[in-house]
Amino acid sequence: MQPTVIDTPDDSFCAAPSESDRSPPRVSTDQLNSPQLSFSTSVNKQPGPQGTCPFLAAGLTAGFAPAMPAAGRAAGSGTSASGSVKDIFVGARNGQYRLLKIVIDNEQLVVGSSRQPAGSWEKDYDSFVLPLLEDKQPCYILYRLDSQNAQGYEWIFIAWSPDHSPVRQKMLYAATRATLKKEFGGGHIKDEVFGTVQDDVSLNGYKKYLISQSSPAPLTAAEEELRQIKINEVQADVGVDTKHQTLQGVAFPIAKEAIQALEKLKNKQLNYVQLASIKYFNCFLIMSIK
Repeated sequence: MQPTVIDTPDDSFCAAPSESDRSPPRVSTDQLNSPQLSFSTSVNKQPGPQGTCPFLAAGLTAGFAPAMPAAGRAAGSGTSASGSVKDIFVGARNGQYRLLKIVIDNEQLVVGSSRQPAGSWEKDYDSFVLPLLEDKQPCYILYRLDSQNAQGYEWIFIAWSPDHSPVRQKMLYAATRATLKKEFGGGHIKDEVFGTVQDDVSLNGYKKYLISQSSPAPLTAAEEELRQIKINEVQADVGVDTKHQTLQGVAFPIAKEAIQALEKLKNKQLNYVQLASIKYFNCFLIMSIK
């Protein structure tokens, strides 16, 4: 069998090995131009020793997987909500439902379960949400609060992705998350909660999430160093030469005679006034010099 010669961009030649010692799949010129051809390493276009194909020497592996349907592609996944689901979303935004469980079935977002309000959102939360969580199956849960904003009722968006669920399912649900928010209406979603165990998405877990969101952000290394410097400045010993401010001010009662003496000082009737606090009599000893 004669080897097949393939022209490369730099006019070097690549001779494919014979059928008997060829292990990788045959790569034709049309396949090299195919957008579905993937390379595991960069290709060295220099001719290999003794006519060895430089593509094979560089460790070329060509995968010719069938094209994924448009509805299943990853970036945004292409998964969309059916018309019936969109109608349910309209009723949900108007307050008809307390909870919607959304799952992906045949590349479509469908409503797996729904609940109508029975009490306040806090009373309904654990009894509605937790029974719907499966150990090996991701899902989305939209849970309505009792509060409203300018667009209507506010909702919690829960993304449930248990640790033991299949990797493909995790990736599919992660890629479809933004699509669901867009279909439902991002302006209605107040908080987003992600969980891998039930404690993450329980009522107690949601309240912990709210506390963490409201707490101040952790200090950077530079901010923490500056904070320590300020603390050390306040705690520094005060000596004759120090000029640190240690007190904002001290309030003392002023006797009537002291006020009169200060008025005379102001009017230049006195040249000097000394005020002193007398501990046991709660008054001031006034010395004045005319």
